[in-house]
Amino acid sequence: MQPVISCTGFGEQFIRIAAAHDIHARMLYKDLSLTQAADEVVFGVLQPDTGGLVAVDKNGTVAMPYNTKGMFRGYAKGDGELQAYIWE
Repeated sequence: MQPVISCTGFGEQFIRIAAAHDIHARMLYKDLSLTQAADEVVFGVLQPDTGGLVAVDKNGTVAMPYNTKGMFRGYAKGDGELQAYIWE
């Protein structure tokens, strides 16, 4: 099952590199975790100061990397866990 990924920032950059697809491909072909794959794309492929993403895999792992000064992000899990962030 592929992860669910929502990207935000300069949309053209995310579309140009097919960011969500690239993350899933890295998970499949390089056997990376969601967090590792998302970090590689956000910090190694996207141009700096482009944006970030929120992603969830089949195990409920949440990845929220960003390469900007801050990014509003958060999640709510079925067990009641709630998290919200702006900066690190």
